[in-house]
Amino acid sequence: MHPPQESTSDSAAASRNGSARIRKITTTVGAALAVIVGIYVLRSFKPTDASWYPKCMFYQNTGLHCPGCGATRALWALAYGDVWLAIRNNALRVVGGPIITAVIIRQRRRESAGGLASPKLCIALFVVIGTYFIARNVPSPTSSPLAPPQTKSETAGTKTTESDDETRAPTDHSPTRRRDN
Repeated sequence: MHPPQESTSDSAAASRNGSARIRKITTTVGAALAVIVGIYVLRSFKPTDASWYPKCMFYQNTGLHCPGCGATRALWALAYGDVWLAIRNNALRVVGGPIITAVIIRQRRRESAGGLASPKLCIALFVVIGTYFIARNVPSPTSSPLAPPQTKSETAGTKTTESDDETRAPTDHSPTRRRDN
């Protein structure tokens, strides 16, 4: 007697399930590595000290804060565990980021299970991000409570993203005595 042979459709389905599982694992591992490397880079290089961090072109050209202004400094503050400073730099990234990500993941799962894509998600994201953009620039980009903290160079009239007081890493500020002999 010969062992029963699998049908072609069963083996194809198993192959698709296996490749989907491998893709899911690869995506998860890749995302975890990206987070680890991102935290390492943020803890190694202060966003205000490293010139290779991207500067906001919209802010440099218009003087208005886009919804992403302060996001790198917010992530840097989170890497050091300073949630309040992170929220001051970019509240949408810190508070809304995880919520928006969860909603997008939920929508993608619904679509992959055969559900219909809903335009409500796009409309809601557009409204939230647009409202945040307006709110962080009203009454002015420098006096809005949602605007990132102004830096010393910004208050002097030059627009950069440096901030000595608002984005300082938690460090030991004890005075060091130096002996010159």
